[in-house]
Amino acid sequence: MHTFGLHYDLKNRRAIVVEGEDVVHTFTTVQDVAKVAAEAIDYDGAWPEIGGINGSTIADSDLLRLIESIRGNTRLTKLSETYLNTSNRSI
Repeated sequence: MHTFGLHYDLKNRRAIVVEGEDVVHTFTTVQDVAKVAAEAIDYDGAWPEIGGINGSTIADSDLLRLIESIRGNTRLTKLSETYLNTSNRSI
């Protein structure tokens, strides 16, 4: 299975977030895409030129609460936008 990196380390109960922001993530599965593709094949009308597909959305704060309810306290590192925009940085 292919996984992708997030700023959450569930195994070690660590997370990195942007200070003062509550970023919203969208998780779209292959099943979400397959459902829309199946509907498109069976659709009799004109398919809209502008459309979209997305799966489940969740804000950082809600995701962190969910993680903590399952894994326990999580060490949270908050990074400022100023820090993120510098070229020489380390955590």
